[in-house]
Amino acid sequence: MLSDRLRNLRLDMKKTQKDMADFLGITRQGYGNYENGKTEPDQKTINALADYFNTTIDYLYGRSDNFQPDVTDQLNHTSSNTKQGEGNSEQRADSEANIGRAFLGGSDKYSEEELDLARAAAKAAVDAYRKAQRKRDEQSF
Repeated sequence: MLSDRLRNLRLDMKKTQKDMADFLGITRQGYGNYENGKTEPDQKTINALADYFNTTIDYLYGRSDNFQPDVTDQLNHTSSNTKQGEGNSEQRADSEANIGRAFLGGSDKYSEEELDLARAAAKAAVDAYRKAQRKRDEQSF
């Protein structure tokens, strides 16, 4: 799965294996081995690739089909994993629906519209951070 995702993301960005190898500071053959499934990148390289492609490590490894889940999805995913086996599915759904409100200080303090605005702002901030980090990483390689 990792090899396919790396190849597809690279092609979507119209990059060559050499471009990716240069970014990572490795040989073209070394990067090609990632795409052919002959070797797997180390954790530092996986992090750099996820940032470069503006995606998650879970997506790269095939544990998620969400290319770029928003912050609320990530919080809900964490919440549902933590609560697995506790209560019934209805209780978990209520808890997951309110996780954003709890994080922001309580459901009585914000309207649904304000919460949507906060989620959009958080997503924009994360996207800007990832873009700046990619740029910084490109300059350091």
